[in-house]
Amino acid sequence: MVFRGIVRRLRSRIAAETGTALVLAVTCCGTLAIGGASIAFYTTSNLGESGRSSSDQAALTLAETGLNDALSTLNAAADPMYPGAVPTTSLTVNGGTVTYSGTLNGTRWTLTGTGSTVNTTGVGATAVTRTARSQVDVVTTTVVDPSIWHYLYSDSVGGCMAIANNATVSDPLYLRGSLCIGNNALVTAPIRIGGTLTLNNNAAVGTDVAPVSSVDVVGGCTDGHNALQGCVAADGIHAQHICASVPTITKPPVDLAGWYPELRARPGPSVHERQLSGRLRQRRAAQH
Repeated sequence: MVFRGIVRRLRSRIAAETGTALVLAVTCCGTLAIGGASIAFYTTSNLGESGRSSSDQAALTLAETGLNDALSTLNAAADPMYPGAVPTTSLTVNGGTVTYSGTLNGTRWTLTGTGSTVNTTGVGATAVTRTARSQVDVVTTTVVDPSIWHYLYSDSVGGCMAIANNATVSDPLYLRGSLCIGNNALVTAPIRIGGTLTLNNNAAVGTDVAPVSSVDVVGGCTDGHNALQGCVAADGIHAQHICASVPTITKPPVDLAGWYPELRARPGPSVHERQLSGRLRQRRAAQH
């Protein structure tokens, strides 16, 4: 009797827990489904963010390329103060689009480069666009023609610079006035004369063996006795080219007063600085 009672109680308990396994199974399935969905969501999200980041970087690189093109265009412009020197220009680069332009306001340029590329986050996604800007000021400077430093230069238009007594000049000459060569003197370098050229007493420019590259004389040649005429080889000129015109060269300004304070002796000057300063003082004293 006791054994039968125990069996009945066990049966009643087992019957009371019918369906618990089903509930546990449904709960486990739901949990796994939620977990799988979360993993898929985060994976997809990370892939999308990675794609967007790559597109952003590509668009920014294209924008910087456009900005560099705008700078190059402005640098190559014949007149950087012309408002249309950097027109709006578009081109395709690495599968994206680059557009650059420039706007002038006063002496300041605002240069813009825009890059646009495909948005890789999904089909139909809006293209990614980035813009880079920079401002550039146009600064004008006076450029001194350096060609005058290639010559021994005389700025005087009066008189006649004399080379005589078997002297030989091997440096190029540029004279705004006239040149008189005599007494077996010889010039072995190109000359450019704004006035006249006088050659007498076996004087010459160049030699048969080593002619100079050019002789330019505006006023013509003479031997000092005959009338002026166009310069020719018979005058004692041995040159590859003889011309009756001279290119204009402007003498740079002499600003001793401006340079002197910059070059005056300072604590511990070099020997060269002391010598240069001394020569400048002598020149200033001579001027006064």
